[in-house]
Amino acid sequence: MPDDRIMEEDRSTSTRENLINAKALLPDAAPVVIVTDPYHAPRARLIAWQIGLRATTATPGWDQIGPKQRRRHVPREALALAATLLRLR
Repeated sequence: MPDDRIMEEDRSTSTRENLINAKALLPDAAPVVIVTDPYHAPRARLIAWQIGLRATTATPGWDQIGPKQRRRHVPREALALAATLLRLR
């Protein structure tokens, strides 16, 4: 990916806020690629869809995520994904 095609939004404090702020920087209907961890990708794509972004994700492989990180983040993301599906947050 050419450097001039990469945009970083750095003012937000949550995934939803990050995607809303990023959307404001983009031309209408521009497709985006969200670079994130594999455990966070499903929720990031869901939020992008909820706010009207056409998004895919790019992630490192699960083999690059350590077991301690998996134990910590996978259960949290599962609960956050459920809350996002129900629009609790």
